[in-house]
Amino acid sequence: MPTCSPLGGCSALRLAVTTDRARTVSLLLASGAFLSATLLQEAWQSPNVTHRVLASLTSAYCCRLRVERRRLVEVSRAHVEGISNLLEDIEGSTPWLAAWRSGEDTDHATLSDLLAKAAAANCPVTAAFLQSAGAWPFFSQASGGSALHAALDAGHQTMAEALIRDLGGCPYVPDTHGRLPVHMMSDEERQRLEQRLFEEEQEKLKDLELRQKADREKAAARTALDVQKPHFTCLLIHRPPLFHNLRLPPHSSLATLCPSTPSVNHRGRHQEPGPKLECYKWGEFEEQQ
Repeated sequence: MPTCSPLGGCSALRLAVTTDRARTVSLLLASGAFLSATLLQEAWQSPNVTHRVLASLTSAYCCRLRVERRRLVEVSRAHVEGISNLLEDIEGSTPWLAAWRSGEDTDHATLSDLLAKAAAANCPVTAAFLQSAGAWPFFSQASGGSALHAALDAGHQTMAEALIRDLGGCPYVPDTHGRLPVHMMSDEERQRLEQRLFEEEQEKLKDLELRQKADREKAAARTALDVQKPHFTCLLIHRPPLFHNLRLPPHSSLATLCPSTPSVNHRGRHQEPGPKLECYKWGEFEEQQ
């Protein structure tokens, strides 16, 4: 699946669409680039996007949704009805308003169960619209796991990558049986994932350091950068991370930017907000209450 995007960042397809590169858009769509729930709206509302790009993009959404609807016929009637509604909107006079239609009695848990089933059936476009409608990517009450667990159990690695990269899936959140998605991957897949997460968070922290004005905030960003590299080295050599007890203050900008490293320890259990541990050099900590 072609992408050059960090989590939540600017994908190659989005960049090609918003700059009206019709040939590049066609090539990316033909090679299977991920379609988010918001890209169609953004394209139709942009004054810079011409009809050639809009036609290619709209056609790609419709074609993929029809394929996914066939996969989900035996899974759930709710999926079929939801996809039919999406196709009706996209092929109608207001494609930029396409969204998953939920009834008044539809809650987050119900949408999350639909997301897990869509992931198990390898339906990324349907999953994107469900996540946009409020489905939780980290837990499904029916399965006791997440959409990421469902995708990996079914052997859909590309679907799993899309969940992590674009839909908020976390490889370090266990299911009710204690299984971590990261441990359900092959060694090669796990190392590639961790390398990408490491590089993405490094870029975010560097950008954060540049944007901060207060010396204290700049120092905090630099500390996190210093912590990440040895932490990642420990992951690569399959030892418990040296910094597995690192905790960031709740609601801090660093905790928001780096969800995969500081907020979860090496056993995958969420840590409650607690003391902040600052690393000044390898193995040397100072605990601040």
